[in-house]
Amino acid sequence: MFKTGNSHGVKGKPKGVKDKPKRMDALAAMKRASFNPFEALIRVGQKAEESGDLKAAIVAYKELCCYVAPKLRSVEVEIKPEIINVVSHVPLTNDEWAKKYNNLGDKNGT
Repeated sequence: MFKTGNSHGVKGKPKGVKDKPKRMDALAAMKRASFNPFEALIRVGQKAEESGDLKAAIVAYKELCCYVAPKLRSVEVEIKPEIINVVSHVPLTNDEWAKKYNNLGDKNGT
């Protein structure tokens, strides 16, 4: 049974074990090897495209895109309709009303 504060003898990392490689270590190793992962991924995408493997090319290019362009978020747009009350002293049919008042919302009034 689990008891709060009891780690069952686990005391963390054993003495003498080095930390996981840090980002700077990885960058230094890539620099020593003259390796650029972006250029490599570009080559992979180009070779895939040249050989007709468009799915693999798309995967490579899509991975590169996230480093050069932000992902767009969806935006919710809300439009509130404008209500226009029309009062007429003369009764109109639907067709007559449409002809007379349909263009009230237009800016140029045509």
